[in-house]
Amino acid sequence: MSLEKQLVRNTVYPDGYVLGAGSDGRLIRVRFFDAKITVFDIATGAAESTAVKTVKTLSKGYIIAQTYHVINLPTRSDWAPHPKEWYAAAQMNGTAVERTALDSADIQYFATRADFKEIGWTKDGASGTANDDPRHFYDSESKKEGENPVSGLYFLINDEGKAVRCDKDGKLLKSDGTYINSDDDPKKIAGAGGDDTPATLKQKVVDFFKKSWGYFAVGTAATVAYILYRKSNKPSKKGK
Repeated sequence: MSLEKQLVRNTVYPDGYVLGAGSDGRLIRVRFFDAKITVFDIATGAAESTAVKTVKTLSKGYIIAQTYHVINLPTRSDWAPHPKEWYAAAQMNGTAVERTALDSADIQYFATRADFKEIGWTKDGASGTANDDPRHFYDSESKKEGENPVSGLYFLINDEGKAVRCDKDGKLLKSDGTYINSDDDPKKIAGAGGDDTPATLKQKVVDFFKKSWGYFAVGTAATVAYILYRKSNKPSKKGK
C-alpha cells in the first residue's frame, strides 16, 4: 500500500506534516529533529522507574514517523513513534494481517532502528518496548516535546537524501535557528535596504511630493510675507 503523500527532495515541509493513513486507518505524520532533545535513558531490561533524564544533542537531522494511537496512558503519547522497519513489514496478529507494509518510496527517508538508538531509544525488543520514545516518560515537558509538532519548524530533504532544517522559503538553517548563509537572513536583507517593491517606490514618490508641496507652500508664504512687509515699510514719497 502507499500513503496519500510522499516526502520528496528539495520540498519544504512543516514539522508534523501528515502523509496519510496506514491500512489500519491510523494517521501517519512526520516529525523532524536536529537540535537538542530531552530523553530518558533506561538500561536494557531495567524498570522504567529507573529512567534517567538527560538532554541529547543530535549529530544530524532525523525524520521519524508517528502513528496515532488512542492509548490514554499518562506516561505515553497518543502519537506513537516508530522506526522505518515498523512500516517496512506487515503487522501480524498471529496469522492475520492487521496492517500491510507501506511502499518503500513512502518510508525511504524515515529513521531506521539504528537511528532511533542515536536519537534516544535505548530499550531493546526483548523488553517489548523497542518502539517507545524515551521523551514520553514521566516528564510533562518531555512528553510535550515528543507529542506536539513545533510551530515554525521546517525541513527539507536535500540532494544527498539528508533531512536538513530550513525556513518556510527553503533557506537553510543551523540547528540553533540561525542562517547557514547569513545573506539569507530577512533581517539582514531588510537592514540593507534592498530593491524597493512597486508599493514602496510609489509611497516614496508620494512622500516626496508631499514634502515638495510643503516646502513650496512654506516658501510661497514666506515670499508673500516678505513682499507685504517691504511694502508696508516702504517710505512714502512726499509731494512734488
